[in-house]
Amino acid sequence: MSEQERFLLGECVQAYLPVDGEQKRQFEALLQSESYAGVRAMNQTMYEKGQMDLVYSLIEARFGPVSDTIREDLERMPTEQLRRLALKVGTAASLADLGLGSAEE
Repeated sequence: MSEQERFLLGECVQAYLPVDGEQKRQFEALLQSESYAGVRAMNQTMYEKGQMDLVYSLIEARFGPVSDTIREDLERMPTEQLRRLALKVGTAASLADLGLGSAEE
């Protein structure tokens, strides 16, 4: 399958997979495991990618260029955590205030 076909299949499964709240939490936990890193990347929706890019842009505008490690951390964050982080960017004094990076970054 092409990358586009895999993406569309992932979108279809996510949209039509009938799960309750607990099953959704289990599914999300499974996707966060290291063995499913490839699935997680493919499964990320366009909305989530746009949201992650927006948060990354806000962080860069406030604190300047950031490391690849921070970008990877952002890519692994669940959507709700990214949303909470975006709300903090304007008032944070440092990346550490956002729970990102270390003193060297």
